[in-house]
Amino acid sequence: MTTGEGGMVTTDNNEYAAKIRRFINHGQSEKYLHTSLGYNYRMTDIGGAIGVAQLAKLDGFNKRRLHNADYFDRHLVAKSLVLPARRKDCNHVFHQYVVRVTKDCSLSREQLMEALTEKGIGTAVHYPLPIHLQPVYKLVTANTRCPVAEELAGQVMSLPVHPQVTDEQLNISAIRSTG
Repeated sequence: MTTGEGGMVTTDNNEYAAKIRRFINHGQSEKYLHTSLGYNYRMTDIGGAIGVAQLAKLDGFNKRRLHNADYFDRHLVAKSLVLPARRKDCNHVFHQYVVRVTKDCSLSREQLMEALTEKGIGTAVHYPLPIHLQPVYKLVTANTRCPVAEELAGQVMSLPVHPQVTDEQLNISAIRSTG
């Protein structure tokens, strides 16, 4: 869903709602009284109206994402790919469908992504650099090692599951013949 520019938080917790309102309004608990750290994250009325209209569609968006992820789970069987894990006690909405390309794959992750792109299947690496290696955190994490995060950052890629992906676009045969 989109709000144009900005975001939306929903909660039924009054304490959280109050903290969020302060945070998005320069930390003000009342006009000109800044009681906590905050920023100018106020959304425009137009963005809010778009968000409310999108919120009404959220269940349908999530249903379609799950449908697309279920399709991949059922049809994408390859020893060289590790599919997203699901827990029985959680509801996943698959903002992204992230697979891990293992060493068993005949292609590198980049080669696989390129081959899929040539077949009309969009892929992406959303987080190529682990958070502890981001420049803004370097002063705090200079001696920190996260070997699993570093290894996974070079292995994972996302396949499209967004609500606009149609059944026809879930082209498993192209993925199977590539990977």
